[in-house]
Amino acid sequence: EQYQLHTDSNPLLAAWGKHGRDYLHLLDGFDDVARYRHQFQRIDVFVDPVTTAHEQQRTATVLERLQSDLLNLNPVPTSPEPLTPDDQSVTFAQTHSAQREVEVLHDRILAWLDAQPQLQPGDIMVMVPDMALFAPHIHAVFGRFAAHTPRHIPYSVADTTPRTEPLVQALDVLLQLPQLRITRVAWMSLFEVAAVRARFGLDEGDVAQLDDWLQQAGVRWGLDAPHRHTWGMDANLPDAAQNSWLFGVQRLLLGYAMGTVDAHAAQSPAWQDTWPMAGVGGLDTRVVDGLLQWLRHIEWALNQLRQAHTPEQWVSLLQTLVAQFFKASSDAEVRLLERVMAPLETWLAECQLARLDAPLPLVVVREHWLGQLQQPAMHRRFFGGGVQFATLMPMRSIPFQVVCLLGMNDGDYPRSQTPRDFDLMGQAELWRAGDRSRREDDRYLFLEALLSARERLYISWQGQRATDHQDQPPSVLVAQLMDYLNASWSLEAETEKEKETQTTTVSSSTSTSTYTSKTKRAAFEAPLQPLHAFSPSYFQAGRGWVTYATDWQQARSADAATPPTSAAGGPATHTHAAASPAIPALAATAMPTDIHLRQLARLLRQPVDVFVRERLRVQLDTPDEAAPEEEPFALDGLNSYLLSQTLARAHDPERALQQLQGSGVLALAGFGQAQQALLRQQREALWARLTPRLADWPHELAAQSLDLSFTLAGGDIRLHAEWQPEPQLWKTNAQRNAWLQVDVRPGSVLQGKRKTNSQRPRADTLTEVWLQHLVACASGTPTTSAQVGLDGWVQFNPLSADSAKAHLHHLVDAYVQGWQAPLPVARKTACAWLNAQRTQDPHPLVAARSKFEGAHMQSGEYPESTSLQRVFNSFDDLAPHLPDWAERLYGPMVDAAVLLTSDDAQREDTP
Repeated sequence: EQYQLHTDSNPLLAAWGKHGRDYLHLLDGFDDVARYRHQFQRIDVFVDPVTTAHEQQRTATVLERLQSDLLNLNPVPTSPEPLTPDDQSVTFAQTHSAQREVEVLHDRILAWLDAQPQLQPGDIMVMVPDMALFAPHIHAVFGRFAAHTPRHIPYSVADTTPRTEPLVQALDVLLQLPQLRITRVAWMSLFEVAAVRARFGLDEGDVAQLDDWLQQAGVRWGLDAPHRHTWGMDANLPDAAQNSWLFGVQRLLLGYAMGTVDAHAAQSPAWQDTWPMAGVGGLDTRVVDGLLQWLRHIEWALNQLRQAHTPEQWVSLLQTLVAQFFKASSDAEVRLLERVMAPLETWLAECQLARLDAPLPLVVVREHWLGQLQQPAMHRRFFGGGVQFATLMPMRSIPFQVVCLLGMNDGDYPRSQTPRDFDLMGQAELWRAGDRSRREDDRYLFLEALLSARERLYISWQGQRATDHQDQPPSVLVAQLMDYLNASWSLEAETEKEKETQTTTVSSSTSTSTYTSKTKRAAFEAPLQPLHAFSPSYFQAGRGWVTYATDWQQARSADAATPPTSAAGGPATHTHAAASPAIPALAATAMPTDIHLRQLARLLRQPVDVFVRERLRVQLDTPDEAAPEEEPFALDGLNSYLLSQTLARAHDPERALQQLQGSGVLALAGFGQAQQALLRQQREALWARLTPRLADWPHELAAQSLDLSFTLAGGDIRLHAEWQPEPQLWKTNAQRNAWLQVDVRPGSVLQGKRKTNSQRPRADTLTEVWLQHLVACASGTPTTSAQVGLDGWVQFNPLSADSAKAHLHHLVDAYVQGWQAPLPVARKTACAWLNAQRTQDPHPLVAARSKFEGAHMQSGEYPESTSLQRVFNSFDDLAPHLPDWAERLYGPMVDAAVLLTSDDAQREDTP
C-alpha cells in the first residue's frame, strides 16, 4: 500500500519523499517502541503552518499552504483557489546564464531587505547544485561593492574546495616545476598571490615594477642554458642563455652596478658581453633582492623535486617548500595553510602504518596530496555570516526565512552519476529499499529545502541560451512544483475575466469571420529576465522590470546627476532618457594661453586626442598583450621598423647591432644573423640615398628654441618650440645661412604604382617633419626638410617666415577648437581623402572610408585608435565634416610635399 500513496495523497511527497520514507521504514523495522514507550511522553514536533497563520489571524500564504498539504498528505484540489496578487511567497525566474542568475538574485535581495526592515542578510539561504560553477559569479556580483556602499550585502560562501584558492593553485604550480619552462608569465601568476608577495617582501607596485624591468631585460623563459637543455636546446650553443632568467638578472645587476647608463646604442658600455639595463637605482635594492631570493628558492626546489624521496623525506621537503614560498598575512590564510598541510600528515601516518619507506617520485605524492584537497567533506565550514551560499547537500535544510535555489536546470538537478558496472544498487531489477541513489537523494533534498523556507521560496534557472535564445527546460522537480501550484491556485476572478476571452478576426477576399477562444494564464510563471544587466528594459517605463543598478542608469542618461528611486526605496527609476552623446557636456573652462610644439604634434598625429587627452586628461589604454614565452625568432612589422630606425640613426651601426643582440631583442644563432643582415641592408640602402645629399651640409645644428605669439578670437596664445636636433640628421651650411632637416624612415614614403607614374608622397607619415619644417622656417632661417625612405625621397622646400607663421597660426586655431570639442577628422583618413581628391578620384569619400574602417587585408584607423572608438560610432559621423577639416589641417602639407626622383635626390637644391 505504501507504493500507491501517490494515487490518493500529495503527489509531490510521493515523487520526492521516497528516500525519506524508505529510511524511516528501515528504522521502524529495528525499533521496538513497546519496550520504552512508558518512559517517554509524546511530543508532536510537526506544526501545521496554516494553523499557525490562523492563530495569528492572517491568511496563510501559498508557501504555508503548500507545506501544510505536504504535512497532511492532502491531494491536489479538484478546483483551484484564487491567488491574491500580493502573495510572493513562492516565485520563479528565468535567466540566460549563471552570472545573470546571481545578478537578478542580488537585486531581489535588495528589494526584500527594503520591503522588510526586520529581515536580515543572515536570514537568507541560497543553495546551488554545483558550488564550483557558481562561486566565481557569486564573488563577482556580491563582492564588487564595498561595505559602506548602499548595494553592499554581506555574504559568505561554503563548500568551496581549497583547489579553487589562489594560494593552493600557486602551490600546484610549484609542484610542477620539473615540467615547467619557468616563463615570466608563470612568475607573474605566482606573485599575484598575496602570500607569495609577503614571503619575499614585495607589494603589488613592486611586482609591477619588476615585471617592467624583466620585460626590458629580455627575460622570456628558462633559468639558464643547462635548464633549457631539458627542452632540447644545446647548452653549448652561442648565446644559449639569451632571454633566460640568468641573462636578464645579469643585465639588471650590471645596470645597478654601473649607475647611469647612456640610452644610445653607440654609447652603452658592455662588460664581458653583458649589456647593462638602465633603470635600477640604489633605492631599488629591496625589490631586486626579493627577486633574487625567489630565484634561489626556485633553483633549490627544482633540484629537490626532480629526485625521488621516501614519504618521511617528502613531508619534510614539502613543509620546507611551503615555508619558503608562502607567508600567511591573515587568519584566513593561516587556516587555509593548516587545511592544506593536514592531508600530508595523514598520508605520512598511513605510510608508516603500511611500512612504506621506498622512494616515491613527485607525481605520486602530488596527485595524492592535491587529490585529497579536492575530496568533499561533511565538516566544511557552513555558517559564515550574511547571506549564506551553500551546496544542496544533506544536513543543510535548516529553517531560514528566505530560501533561494539557483541553477535548477534540466540535467543539472537532480544530479546524475556515471553508473559503474559493478554497482548492483544502480540496477533497477536489483534495487532494494535503502540503497543509495544520487537522484533520489536530490529529490529529497529539494523537498527539504522547500520545507525549510519560512516566509519565501525563490527558484531560478537558465531558461534560454545566451548565444541563440534557444529555450531550455527547468529541472523536472521545478516543473512538477509549478504544475502542482498551477493546479491548486489560479488568478483572481476579476483578472481571469480580463484574460478569459480573446477575439481573433480572420479576413479574406470574400468574408470576414470572428472567432472567440478562451485562454487561461497560469498563476505561477517564471518571467525571463533581460539578457544583460544594462538592458534598456530596466530603464523604460511600463516594461515591468526593476533594478538597483543605478550605475547603468547613469551610463545611459547623460543628465542623471542623482538617479531617482522607486517608492520601494531603492530600485532605479524606469524612466529612460535618450541615448547620451559619446562625450558628456563639460563645464566651461579657460582656454589654454601657452602651448608647446608637442601639443601641435599631437593635433596632427590624431586630432581627437587633443580633446580626449589634453582637455579630459584621459588615457584610453588597450589591454596589455600577453608576455612572450618564447625567444624571438622573427620580428613583426612594428618591431622590425623600430629596430631599423634605431640602426639607421646610430653612429656606429655594428656596435648598435651588437647591443641589439646582447639585449635579447634579436633571435639566436642563424636566425639572429639573418635579422642583422636585413637590418644592415636597410641601413645601407637608406644611407646610400642620404649620404650624397649631406655632402654640402658639413656642420651640425645646435639646439634651437622659438617663441611665437598668435592672436585669436578668444585671446592671445603663446607657442613655445624647442628641439634638440639629432647630430646626423640636422645640418647647416654657414655660407648659405640655411638648414637641412632629414627624417630617416626605414619604410615606404611613397604610395601609388611606379609603373603608371601615379606615385605620390605618403602624407600620413609627414606630419612630424612638416611641423618641424614650419617652426624652422618661422625662425627666419631658410630650411629644407626631407623624409628619406626605402622607396624614395620626399621634400619640403623653404618657406618665408611670414608664410610659415601663417600656417602655424591656422594650426594653433585648430588646436583651440579641438580643445573645446572633438574634431571630426582622423589623420590617415584625411590624408586618404586628400590623395584621392588630388588625383581626381570621383569618389574620395570611398577611399577615406576604406582607410578609416579597413579593407583589403589591412586594418583600419578606427580599430587601431581607442580615442576614435570612444568619440565616434562610425565613419558616418566624420563624413560630412571631413573635407573641410582635411583641407584645414593637412591640405597645405600635401600641397607642399615634393616627390624627387632618384636623379633629383642626388642634386643639390639651393634654398
